[in-house]
Amino acid sequence: MLRDDSPALRSTPSLLKSTAANPLVLVSDATTRTRLVVRPLLVSVEQAAGLLGIGRTTLYELIRRGDVRPIRIGRCVRIPRRELEEFVERLVGESRSDG
Repeated sequence: MLRDDSPALRSTPSLLKSTAANPLVLVSDATTRTRLVVRPLLVSVEQAAGLLGIGRTTLYELIRRGDVRPIRIGRCVRIPRRELEEFVERLVGESRSDG
């Protein structure tokens, strides 16, 4: 199974856009085989930090400040992918208005 950051996903466009309602993506890899990639709806703090390109401690600080809203399932802290996308969209909007 391909990961979100695999070269095949970066170099070829997806055939089916992943959304919160549809976390599946069809991709063609370098050998023109089509594969189904399942994108989880929730990611761990470590995974979310990796997706954002920041450290885990920085992400916990963003959570503490309320900039990123996690959910808790029992003792597990998870972050919806959509929350990460919205956070990045807010940052982009702020940087456009500042600049």
